[in-house]
Amino acid sequence: MKKSSKVRIGIELERQINSNLYERLSWKKPHVIFVCSMSDLFHAGVPFEFIDKIMDTIRSTPLHRYQLLTKRAERMAEYFSTREVPANAWLGVTCESSAVKFRIDALRKLKATIKFLSCEPLIDALGEFDLKGIDWVIVGGESGPKARPFSSNNGAPGAAMASNEINMPTEKC
Repeated sequence: MKKSSKVRIGIELERQINSNLYERLSWKKPHVIFVCSMSDLFHAGVPFEFIDKIMDTIRSTPLHRYQLLTKRAERMAEYFSTREVPANAWLGVTCESSAVKFRIDALRKLKATIKFLSCEPLIDALGEFDLKGIDWVIVGGESGPKARPFSSNNGAPGAAMASNEINMPTEKC
């Protein structure tokens, strides 16, 4: 019997993370660690029990800052509805188009030290949105030979301007 893709993804992600999960315990100098930079910790295939292991490592290494970025804002909110966000964990959501602006509201409700948006690649105008409770915005376009142009037509300057109006750090990628 073939395993579902959800199970395969969870097993592969767990294998990858287990291989270096505890390495951070030996680091003596502070680091910024982007957790699961090539995957999504809050994917449905990743059991909450496994995420608990990652949060335990984050809590046990307060000298490091951990950035957790997801497209699955509802699952992240579900996870943290029964657990505390570690003080050294920054939580973020990807908001690449107006169709997913609901992720901002899900993020805003969480009790994290730093909450951030990654608006990259920004593929659609975001229109108006509330940045209250958001600490940092990353704005960027697509890259590569077939990348769509990054211009005022896709809302990038609006996002950057809004963040500057409330004195928020903005990274343009």
